Amino acid sequence: MERALPVSRVALNLAKPKAEIHRGNCLTLPGSPFVCTEEVLARVERLGPGTQAVAEKVPLKNHSEVEIALGTAHALAQIHFLEDQRFARILLRESVPALWNQPFLIIRHGGSEILGRGRIRWFGEVPREERSRLTAILAELPEDAGEADQFRARLRFGGRARAPTEASTPGDTPPGAVRAGDWLFDSSWLAAFSTRVLELATAPAGVAAEEIASKLGVEEEATRSVLARLADQGALSRRHGLFFGGATAERAELPGPTRKLLEAIERAGRVAFEPARGAFSQKDLNTLVRLDLVVPLEGNLYYARAAYETLRAEILAGRKAGDRFRVPAAKERTGLSRKYTLPLLNRMEKDGLLRRDGDERMVLP
Repeated sequence: MERALPVSRVALNLAKPKAEIHRGNCLTLPGSPFVCTEEVLARVERLGPGTQAVAEKVPLKNHSEVEIALGTAHALAQIHFLEDQRFARILLRESVPALWNQPFLIIRHGGSEILGRGRIRWFGEVPREERSRLTAILAELPEDAGEADQFRARLRFGGRARAPTEASTPGDTPPGAVRAGDWLFDSSWLAAFSTRVLELATAPAGVAAEEIASKLGVEEEATRSVLARLADQGALSRRHGLFFGGATAERAELPGPTRKLLEAIERAGRVAFEPARGAFSQKDLNTLVRLDLVVPLEGNLYYARAAYETLRAEILAGRKAGDRFRVPAAKERTGLSRKYTLPLLNRMEKDGLLRRDGDERMVLP
């Protein structure tokens, strides 16, 4: 059968060991909105005395152990009411399949009396300090809240959410939200996040997208969408995969020690700079490398960018893709000793200009 309607009696032939299938399991299609979870935050209503099937002498107590009837599942759980008594954290003994806003019943443990009912409004653990803010958002949702309400709640609480596939045009952006790339951001959250991004980008050496994402605890893809937006607005500039606040960092903007180190490397010219131990800070060296003002070579050697490009141009002059040469030929062209020529050739290989083949180097396209 392609379709079975309610009250139909059907069977399934599943290629699964019998031990893996249990009463209450839910069969779904890939991409379905079901979530397997062991913790939910729910809007709960206690059922008082006199309600049909409710025990008059068994109130629903905080932190008590209960049974939850949710869809096809029936599981033991603990219920913990929040400051807003309309909401509770429900910790299930086992993972169960659930839908957002799905109704459920709360039953006395070991009995049949119904103590309360509720609807699932959030999946997973919520930090203690964030629970009041989340419940305030969820309290505004209507009883029959749908997917759009769920999305808006997620956006307000987390500050960002991947845009639904159907929200493909700017006109589909919810009120109070800002679209950037494939993500939607709460406008207030985006403003605060952008401020912190710009603070990190003031570092002289710039900052990488993955660094920002890690430091601020935000998905890298969402972070890159914000970075692209700030760059389009002119608040950030990008250079060699790094982001800088305002215009790209210039030499005059470098700290004094870093600028002096750059000048020393430039004075070294064709002979690679070898930093004396303790004379210069490794942090300053790393800054110059990140800014691509200095090129590092094996053996703790450094070239100013202009000097490196001059030397590699001399080595490649008149040679085309597929041509081969040996180390002595490179030494002759540059006038450098083997100590500097080998690291220079290895760096050119790393940059995709050459490939080593035995004792020869081959020029790549």
